[in-house]
Amino acid sequence: MAKVFIPQTPSRRVGGAWVSKYDLSPAEAFGRLVHLNPPGMLTQKSLLRVLPMFRDGLRDFGPDDSIMAVGDPIAISVAVYYAAQGHLSDGTVHILRFDRHAKAYKRLAVKL
Repeated sequence: MAKVFIPQTPSRRVGGAWVSKYDLSPAEAFGRLVHLNPPGMLTQKSLLRVLPMFRDGLRDFGPDDSIMAVGDPIAISVAVYYAAQGHLSDGTVHILRFDRHAKAYKRLAVKL
């Protein structure tokens, strides 16, 4: 089954819990949603601790999988890098982004 990897879920604190700012469920049309790190985890100080989570999480990135372009640009960049390096990838990474005009997600192939 295809997977949609989410580099960082845009979230905010409500009370003591993290809550997603957006409903990402429409992206499930492209595969099972896989969060690469917990909300609030990616900061300048924690970046080195988070890198192994991305590397390990994307090790089996396959041709039917996608990276959702959501969250911190550094997180997206790192996710695309590791996805392109995966042993099941030929260097092609599918990026899933939200098109505001169409109000839908679109999948674009990027050959690296």
